[in-house]
Amino acid sequence: MDSQTALTELKKFQGERKGAGDYYNQSQQELGVGEAQTRQNELKDVIRNTEAQLKGVGQSVAGRTRGNLVTEAQRSRLQALEERPIAESLGSQQGAYSDAAQNYRDLLGQAGTKAGMLYQTDADKLSALESTYNKQYAAEQAAKAEEQWRQQFEESRRQSESALAEQQRQFNENIANTKAQYANLASLYNPSITTPTVNTEQQKAIQDEASRLAKVGLGSFSAGLPINKTKKQSNNILGNIGQWWNSLPTSSLFGIK
Repeated sequence: MDSQTALTELKKFQGERKGAGDYYNQSQQELGVGEAQTRQNELKDVIRNTEAQLKGVGQSVAGRTRGNLVTEAQRSRLQALEERPIAESLGSQQGAYSDAAQNYRDLLGQAGTKAGMLYQTDADKLSALESTYNKQYAAEQAAKAEEQWRQQFEESRRQSESALAEQQRQFNENIANTKAQYANLASLYNPSITTPTVNTEQQKAIQDEASRLAKVGLGSFSAGLPINKTKKQSNNILGNIGQWWNSLPTSSLFGIK
């Protein structure tokens, strides 16, 4: 069950759940509390009528014996005789009323207990539904957070690997360029070494110019000069050739684009 289903069930139960008063009324109806109360009220009315009847016996006897030769003792005996069955009936009615009242009170107590149990049962079910929803929602949020972390981790690792690969590519490219430069430089001094990256036309022009400068310099200074001076002048000329060589840009010297 996912959290959405659990939430739907929870809201449905909350909408259908009864209040404490509803459970109490339901319990009273199921236990017959209303009928017990009616029985008690009916017996109360019967007792009230019987009591009134009992009180009227004396007046009835006095009215019926007035003007007759009846002594007071005879009248009292007649009244007691007529009151006896009414009093016995009243006693029975009062006993029945007492039982009915006790039954009514007992049923009220039972209804309250039953209503409390029903309400507690629903409260427990509500708590269980809330717990199910909360646990499922928390589990889904944890899984969502874990998935987000995993995606972030994968993205970070991908970026790291990409950066590392780029660094490796640049390193390899620098190594290749360095090797090419040294190969081009070596080919200038060793014509037997050729490299596809060397600009041969520029190389030939550089070599021709260097030879020309060397010949001109050596020829002009070697005639009529002492050997040591000629050698010194030659060194100066070669130094000038070196300065000219160093002044050339690397891109022109090695054909690097």
